[in-house]
Amino acid sequence: MAPKSSRIIKYRDVKDRIARKIESGSYALGERLPSEKDLATAYAVSIITIRQAVELLAREGYVEKVQGSGTFVRHLRPSTHRAMWGLSVPSLCDLWYPQIAEGLEEVAAAAQAQVVVFSTDLDEYPGDSIRRAVAMGIQALAVLPSMRRPLDPASLLELTERKFPYVCGGEFPANITAPRVLCDLYHDGRISAEYLLDLGHKRIAFLSQPPQSLSQAVFTGYRDALVAAGLSPWPTAGVYAETIEELDIYRAVRALLSLSPCPTAIVCTYEVAAHVACQAALDVGLRIPADLSVMGYGGVDLGLEPEFSISTVEVPKRRMGTEMGRMLLKLAKGEKVPEETVLPGSLLPGQTTGPPPE
Repeated sequence: MAPKSSRIIKYRDVKDRIARKIESGSYALGERLPSEKDLATAYAVSIITIRQAVELLAREGYVEKVQGSGTFVRHLRPSTHRAMWGLSVPSLCDLWYPQIAEGLEEVAAAAQAQVVVFSTDLDEYPGDSIRRAVAMGIQALAVLPSMRRPLDPASLLELTERKFPYVCGGEFPANITAPRVLCDLYHDGRISAEYLLDLGHKRIAFLSQPPQSLSQAVFTGYRDALVAAGLSPWPTAGVYAETIEELDIYRAVRALLSLSPCPTAIVCTYEVAAHVACQAALDVGLRIPADLSVMGYGGVDLGLEPEFSISTVEVPKRRMGTEMGRMLLKLAKGEKVPEETVLPGSLLPGQTTGPPPE
């Protein structure tokens, strides 16, 4: 029997020979490798040795074994040791974040980096998850803010002091000086109102979760569009739910619809709020959009039935991710990046808006 060490050397040697063929293009990207029997014949080794060699190729990323189909070439020159980037999001369940993650991963993959996504809303102490991620060895970080629980600025200030590369995807406290990618909230609020004005609406209400910098920026754009048209918000300061919970949003909509005269359109600051507004209107006998038009914000697919295809301003979420990724690449190289990159949304008409009732 051959010594164990010689068997190890043999399958590693076969693995290296197959890898060189992959790198040279003899086995093309996406091509299925010959069968274990054919490989064993070609390399004059046992099937067991081939099996061990292919297993090592799979672990190193050259090939992928597909059950029932064979083994396929997936990378010509895979990197077995990748840098890790972190993406901090408030919740892994929020539909707002997958597209941002996709954009960031696109840039990270090109830089041979792996993105680790983690949430902050469940931290026992604010900033814990960020500190843990840094301790795990991430080399760069993209941070998105939370509506439910403000992120502890101390954890970010610690990164600043260490000159750790990180970027923010939204508004953060003034003492956080990291580069940030922002939605053009004023622009987005304004085009929502202008779209409804063009449809002929004059009583256009504003509905949001509790007041914060995001909702106030959208409100300002909405208000300025009305003022430019010789109108005023209805009611004057807008309507705000007590919390971001759907029941509180529902109560705020019912209070809004009890006004006399009733608004003919509502600008909402989130898709969920728009969906709740539609449901509350239907519950009091109003038709959408014949009696009431509703605008959402964000462009998040809630997976709802067709009659709730919400008119909205779509935020370029994937582009937010790619812009943050590009910033991280430059910061990692010691290059300068803009303090702010502002991305406007685009109007996306749906089935919840139409002309006002006669």
